[in-house]
Amino acid sequence: MTLSILWRPYHVKLATGGSPTEILQNEVYRMKKLNMFLQFDWDGFAKDKSFQVTDLKPLRDREHNETILGTVVELVILKDETDYQAKPGEVVSNLYEKFRVKVPQISIDVRVGDFVELVNPVATVFGDYRNQLSVKADDILVLDE
Repeated sequence: MTLSILWRPYHVKLATGGSPTEILQNEVYRMKKLNMFLQFDWDGFAKDKSFQVTDLKPLRDREHNETILGTVVELVILKDETDYQAKPGEVVSNLYEKFRVKVPQISIDVRVGDFVELVNPVATVFGDYRNQLSVKADDILVLDE
């Protein structure tokens, strides 16, 4: 015999002999909009790193593909001396990892190969494993070599 309990938005089935407390303790609850409360420390992330431009593309409106909203700048991390507080024997680095930055300017004075820094960046971590980075910035400045 199985007893069903409705627990919005999930149904929890209680098997005969199992206590409701034991079963509910193993239940995973999925809340919404939790990312609104997470802050990504861009300054901490960018410290001890250097970023080089590898590609530039127009940032297009998803609904109206012909409308250009800005520029997508692809960057590669060419120096990563960040202390990731790795476990003994573990090697952690983001060296040579790429990510994209959305900038609202349609025309920016940046070329492939330039070393840059971001102006007023806002970054968000996403993905099932929290290993992807979405970055928006007001502008990108070319650094003196």
